[in-house]
Amino acid sequence: MEAVKQFKVGPGDEEGVTHGPIQNMMQFNKVKNLFADIEKEKWTVATGGRSDLGRPGYFVEPTIIDRPPIDSRIVTEEPFGEYTIP
Repeated sequence: MEAVKQFKVGPGDEEGVTHGPIQNMMQFNKVKNLFADIEKEKWTVATGGRSDLGRPGYFVEPTIIDRPPIDSRIVTEEPFGEYTIP
C-alpha cells in the first residue's frame, strides 16, 4: 500500500508521472460509477478513492479497497481504468 501512495498521477509528459489519465470519458465514467459503490457499500479504502483531482482530464487516484465482497462489481468487473506510463 505504501508503494501505491508514491505513484504520481498526471499527464504522461510530466516528469515523474507513473500513471496517466483514463483513455476516454466512457471508461472514466465507469470508474467514477464504481467509486460511488465504495461510498454506498461503505467499503474501507486503504488508499486512493478519488476521481476529482482538481485538474482537467480523466484522472483518478490509484486505489486499494480493503477486502471488498468477492461478488461485488469492483471485484467481478476488474476495473483497470488507467494505464501506467512506461
